[in-house]
Amino acid sequence: KEVTFDLDGLLNSEGPAPVLRGRTVGGPSPPNVLFPLGRPSPDNIGAICLYGTSRPRYPKQILPQSGRAHLSRQADAIHRTEAWYSWHCCSNNGLEERDKALCCAHQAWEQALNLFCQEEFSIKTAHYSCCLLRGEDRWSCFDSHAPNPSYYPSSSYSGADVPPPSDPAFSPTCLSGQHHPPAAPRTGMEQNFTVPDIMFPPGQPTHSNIKRICKLRKSRPRYHEKKCFPPGYDWLGHQARSVNQWEQSLKSCCVVRSEALACAVEKWRMEMELFCQKESGANPQQYQCCEPQGEKRYDCFASKAPDPHYHDPLRQRIIHLNPNSLGMICDYKKNLKKRFGAWLPVENIVQQCCHLESQRQKHDCTEEQVSGPQLQSVSFYV
Repeated sequence: KEVTFDLDGLLNSEGPAPVLRGRTVGGPSPPNVLFPLGRPSPDNIGAICLYGTSRPRYPKQILPQSGRAHLSRQADAIHRTEAWYSWHCCSNNGLEERDKALCCAHQAWEQALNLFCQEEFSIKTAHYSCCLLRGEDRWSCFDSHAPNPSYYPSSSYSGADVPPPSDPAFSPTCLSGQHHPPAAPRTGMEQNFTVPDIMFPPGQPTHSNIKRICKLRKSRPRYHEKKCFPPGYDWLGHQARSVNQWEQSLKSCCVVRSEALACAVEKWRMEMELFCQKESGANPQQYQCCEPQGEKRYDCFASKAPDPHYHDPLRQRIIHLNPNSLGMICDYKKNLKKRFGAWLPVENIVQQCCHLESQRQKHDCTEEQVSGPQLQSVSFYV
């Protein structure tokens, strides 16, 4: 017997409610999956823990079996996050330990979305737009797309957690003391902690990179300095703070073109010294470049920089996307033009590439436009 579910007519909703319907005359109507979940914050951690079973779940039987696989991936991400909230973050902490619950929830949210993006990129299809970004840009994008950032119940729905797909269990390390593992060395990683991709150390300013240092400083990533890192990983916070302070100091250096390089070199050296001072007072095992002194120290930091040339971060991100993803520039041209129109040739891409039929053609054309000489005519100073 076929049953139709229409919760809209049965529930008093205070927000967006999931609509779960069975097969109708026109075929199956897909559910409204409330994806993504909002970023955990001090404002919503209470609702995250109090109303966990009152937020919707999406069992496989209500999801389309073909043609809309993205809904299943989104539902899996929701189930994974909600289960981790419930099993790890809220059950043992309670609201009297909000800080620990929030730290845990923040890690759960990021790890679940990273897994979602990995699943997106493993499939040859149009990928969720936020997955094309990295670092804080990715998290801000997901948070801005959240239909229910407050986590308050969107209806009188009540249901148990749906077990997430089989994957390594989330095990946060910012809970009570008995859960703390031994301090991890810089070369090690805890089983369930993913070290974030922090671009440290920043490259040493030179005549060949000072233009890009100044022009692209607003497009380079910034990092959460107060993020809750596991024991033994405090050095990540030091690196994040050092990069942020270095980027902030460039604002005054890049105002006067003739003085930009000398100013940037002075600020860079000062920041490396401050970083080493912080390391010496907090970590038994310092960053290796903090051991030598003087010019040898600066040479060491310069040699370890992951991006000494200060390449355009968006250009690098675009060039390394696969053909399917790169073609999405055509789909998101308005947003890209608004944000990056001053130095990304959005109009050229739209005119030259978006009418092409295959994703491969769009990819090759877009890569040519992004890597072309037209960007060189733009002033590199801000």
